[in-house]
Amino acid sequence: MGVLVLGVISDGQTSIRRAVAEALPGVPHQLCHFQFFREAAHPVFEADRNAKKELKKRVRGVRRIERSVGAYCLVS
Repeated sequence: MGVLVLGVISDGQTSIRRAVAEALPGVPHQLCHFQFFREAAHPVFEADRNAKKELKKRVRGVRRIERSVGAYCLVS
């Protein structure tokens, strides 16, 4: 086509990476920034999700206690 390809950006799927390497040897291939940051943030997301589950376990039933204590505070 006569177009000079200076680089390729994709989601990093193995089949795309292989195709780029075969069709455009020597052309730099970079992972899309969105995909890169999503993958980089994944461990933080998982840790946050687990922390949220643990927090919910620990505070389960607190609302019922708050309501019962609140009822006494309103009476006095």
